[in-house]
Amino acid sequence: MEIRKVQEMGGGTLLVSLPKKWVIQNKIEKGSIITFEEAEMGRLILLPERNKKKENKQAIIKYPVEYMEVLFNLITGNYLLGVDIIRIQGKNRIKYTNVMEIIYINNAKRYGVINNISLSICIYLYIRQFP
Repeated sequence: MEIRKVQEMGGGTLLVSLPKKWVIQNKIEKGSIITFEEAEMGRLILLPERNKKKENKQAIIKYPVEYMEVLFNLITGNYLLGVDIIRIQGKNRIKYTNVMEIIYINNAKRYGVINNISLSICIYLYIRQFP
């Protein structure tokens, strides 16, 4: 039995690293799919999916939009559809205040900004919860 310390990532997400020996035995690598199953007495069972790699779903949202509320609704809609990476693509420079609003709203949805250049913002889902 190994003991691992729970760590917190921004936005209140909790993380536990996987034991290296288990990762090697189960051929886990970046992009591998692991199913979590709840068992009795608070136990959690991890089931690696063999030879399956999750394909990232991506969406592009055109900027500017008429109202920022529309942009937030588009981000939320894509989140609910299971999109992993959302690219907000601008014709013109994306305003700093809008960038800050996008970053703020996405922290609540478990998205993180991975790229922010003047004409584009790329955000990704770093935790997807399955029912």
